[in-house]
Amino acid sequence: MSLEGEDRKAYILSMLDSMGKVKVTLLSEELQVTPETIRRYLEELEKEKRIKRVFPLSFIKDYYQSNLVASGWLFTVNYAVSIIPFVILMNWLYYKTGRNILVAIAFHITANLFNEIFMTDPHSKVIQTLLLTGLVIFLLIKERNLFFNQPVSPTA
Repeated sequence: MSLEGEDRKAYILSMLDSMGKVKVTLLSEELQVTPETIRRYLEELEKEKRIKRVFPLSFIKDYYQSNLVASGWLFTVNYAVSIIPFVILMNWLYYKTGRNILVAIAFHITANLFNEIFMTDPHSKVIQTLLLTGLVIFLLIKERNLFFNQPVSPTA
């Protein structure tokens, strides 16, 4: 298929309209251009506000990540940032219970269950992240030996 600039963009838009998403490799083969050319067209279409590119999993309708992207950048960033205090807290539980993995698993399941039961709003998840971060900062200060000191191993 031999199309030029604006015609290629129109083709890309028609493919998006019919399929809901496009793959760079497939478009480059169909339009007989390099993948870089397709990426450039996609960037131009995004700058023209004719399309909105999204990160993986965010294109699946009604998937959690797609709802976050639709809600705005703050909630998308919060999703990624919230993992940090959560993981630190889970590690603290793991080490404070003598490396009992079941406690960490129970904490993880309970946290996810409560988020599902209460259908936590993205705004309250931002507050939840702030509270967890505060708790983690407190634990990092109070338990600094656990987090920052290397254990001394006996020499043989």
